[in-house]
Amino acid sequence: MWTMVVVGGILALGWTLVLLLGAWSLRAHPRSRPRRRLLLASIFLPAISGALLYGLPNPLALGVGTMWFAMLLIPAITSWFARPVLRIPSAASETPAPVDERDLVPSRMHYVPGRAEYEEYYGRNPGREEGDAHTRDLPAMGSPGTPAYDDVAATQLDSLFRMVGAIPTTPPSPRPCMPNKGNPLRDQLETAAARMGAVALGMTQLRSGDVYSHRSGRAGEYGEPVAIFHRHAVVFAVEMDARYVGQAPKLQASVESASAYLSAAIVGRPLADVLLSNGFDARVHRSGDYLVVLPQLAARAGLGEIGMMGLLITEQWGPRVRLGAVTTDAPLPVDAPISFGLETFCPRCGRCAVNCPGGAISRERQETRGVTKWGVVPEDCYRYWRRVGSDCGICLSVCPYGGVEWPLRGLLKRLVRRRPGLAR
Repeated sequence: MWTMVVVGGILALGWTLVLLLGAWSLRAHPRSRPRRRLLLASIFLPAISGALLYGLPNPLALGVGTMWFAMLLIPAITSWFARPVLRIPSAASETPAPVDERDLVPSRMHYVPGRAEYEEYYGRNPGREEGDAHTRDLPAMGSPGTPAYDDVAATQLDSLFRMVGAIPTTPPSPRPCMPNKGNPLRDQLETAAARMGAVALGMTQLRSGDVYSHRSGRAGEYGEPVAIFHRHAVVFAVEMDARYVGQAPKLQASVESASAYLSAAIVGRPLADVLLSNGFDARVHRSGDYLVVLPQLAARAGLGEIGMMGLLITEQWGPRVRLGAVTTDAPLPVDAPISFGLETFCPRCGRCAVNCPGGAISRERQETRGVTKWGVVPEDCYRYWRRVGSDCGICLSVCPYGGVEWPLRGLLKRLVRRRPGLAR
C-alpha cells in the first residue's frame, strides 16, 4: 500500500514538473507546439500512471486527483518566487492627443461621393479613399445574406438603436433648481446609477485629450470644433450577458451589445437630471452622440484597465461592459486609477489577438496619439464587421476576464492581482 502511495506521489510530482516546464515554454505563440506537448502530457501521463498503479478501470480517478494536486502546487511554487509588480497603467496616467471624430471608421462610412464632406475629408486624406470605398461596398451590418444574419435579431437591432437615438443628450427645457443639500451629490449619483442597472461608477477630471476635436457630421455639423466647458465626467458601466456575448460573432451578440448601449443611455439621463436639479450643467454621452473618448476616461476613473484589444477591461466582468458618461461643471471628487495586473496578464495571454478573425489586434505596443499602448487597426476590425454582418465581439468572448463568474475564477483573479507572475 505504502509503495503505491509513494510511487503515485513521485509520478504526480513528475507530471507537475512537466506542467511547470510546459507553462514556462508558453512564452511563444499560444498555438505553438509547447502548448500541444503540455496538453498531451496532462492527458496521458496521469492515465498511464493510474493504469500502472491501480489497473485500467481507475485511470480517470487518479488523473482528476493529480490535476487538482498540480493546480494547488503550481500557484504555490510560482507565488513563492513572484514579486508583486502592480502599478498604475500608463494608459490611465498619460493624456493622449485629442481624437478627430471625422477620422473614425464608422464616421467615414457615411461620407457620400460628390458631397462636400467627402471632398473635404479625402482631399486631406487621399490615402484612405480607396480602402474606404472598398469597405463601403461591402454589405451593411445586419444585412440579409451575411453569415451572421438572423431576421429576428436584425429587427431587434434596428429597434434598439432607434431607441438609443431618441434619448436626448441635453435637457429639452430648463429645469428648476432644487438642490438636495441633505444628501451628498456623489451618493445621489451612485444611487441613481445603481437603480438604473449600472454595475460600476467612477469620476474623473476632464482633460483636453478626452474630448473630440471636431464633429463628423453624424450628430452635428461636419467639421464643427467640439467645445466642452465641463470640468468633470461621471463614467459608468453596464454589464452584458455572458451567454449572448459568447455567441459572437452571431447577430445575437450584437443585439446584446445594442441593448447595453440603450441601458447606458437610460442610465445617463437620471444622472444628468440629478446634476441639473442640484444647479449644475450636464450632458449625456451615448452611442451615436459621444463627444468624449470613453475607455480612457473609464480607466482614469478607476473602472478598469485598457486591455490589448483597446477596450476597457474590468476585473469582475472583463470587457463585457458598455460605457456611458455624463460630463458636468459640478465639483465632483475624483477617483484614482486602479491596477489588477492586466499589463502583465495581457502579453502572456494574447487570446484576443490570436482569435481576431480580422487580424486587427497587435501584440506589440506602439505609439498612438502620443501614448505608447497596444495597437489595434480599426480598418481591419470594421472590415470584418461588414463581411460577417455583425459587430463581431470575438475578442470579448475569448477574454479570460470576461467569463461567467464562479468561485475558482474569483480566486485565480485575486492571485493574479497579488502576484502578476501567476498570469501564465
